Amino acid sequence: MRRNLQTAILLAAMLTPVSAVAQGCAQCFNNASSAPPQAQRAMRRGILILLLPTLSILVGFGFVTYRLRNAPATPPDEAAYNKGFRTEI
Repeated sequence: MRRNLQTAILLAAMLTPVSAVAQGCAQCFNNASSAPPQAQRAMRRGILILLLPTLSILVGFGFVTYRLRNAPATPPDEAAYNKGFRTEI
């Protein structure tokens, strides 16, 4: 299953045209380079502000995944039974 998912992701990445990945780069670069220095500074700050939440979410998921990598996969009812809490239906 995992091998199939990796193969599908790799195939999708290889079949994606480069022009679709980098849409508008030349236009953004020309607009940013022709802007006054204050506007360029504002664009750089805007990029950082948009990057921070994304990176924090990514690091958070990575941290949780790392912490739970060896967690036991017991069902909740079985775990409660093992601790002495009997849940009878």
